[in-house]
Amino acid sequence: MTRLKCSDTGEWINLGKEISNSGEGRIYQTSKAGFLAKIYHTITQDKIDKLQAMVKKPPVDPTRSQGHVSIAWPKCLLQDSYGKNLGFLMPAIGNGQTLINVYNPALREKKAAGFNWFYLHTTAKNIASIVKAIHKNSYVVGDLKPDNLLVTPNACVSIIDTDSFQIVDRQTRKIYRCPVASQEFTPREMFSKDLQKVDRSEFQDSFAVSSRCL
Repeated sequence: MTRLKCSDTGEWINLGKEISNSGEGRIYQTSKAGFLAKIYHTITQDKIDKLQAMVKKPPVDPTRSQGHVSIAWPKCLLQDSYGKNLGFLMPAIGNGQTLINVYNPALREKKAAGFNWFYLHTTAKNIASIVKAIHKNSYVVGDLKPDNLLVTPNACVSIIDTDSFQIVDRQTRKIYRCPVASQEFTPREMFSKDLQKVDRSEFQDSFAVSSRCL
């Protein structure tokens, strides 16, 4: 059993079952109810600095008062017994399916048959409120695509993969860029750009929202 410590509170957390494995890292269930852990295959100092900036200044979750997590934001960095940062703790999002199963008519008929126009409009409104909350902190989603938006049966929405967002450190003013993009949700001016070297804007998120995310 792997035990890791939350960098902020000192709480020890056990990793449980692995539920996902990508090119960047693995996602695990944890002993802390309602939370998952993302452990990177390789973590750089730049990524650690970015995560620390995110932990210090999370956006205000627009559905916090309703008991729903709309933004799966890093809660703390996770360290081994030697103090080495390995990943982070984040809220688990349950009972949701990716947005494409809601907005695509054929998939909606099979996987979300109860979704009528009222639910679709509510979903769109909730996505807009999430993006607005993120922009209020001067952050940019960057890779805003249906795979990163989970929708519950009552049209609540959660955005995941938040560690890929473009983040501004409020103290140092350093910008940690979003290194990924999905072409079908990326405006033309970003084509052929080196994403490691270019800053994103809120307007590009607006393009993604208005293209095929809704």
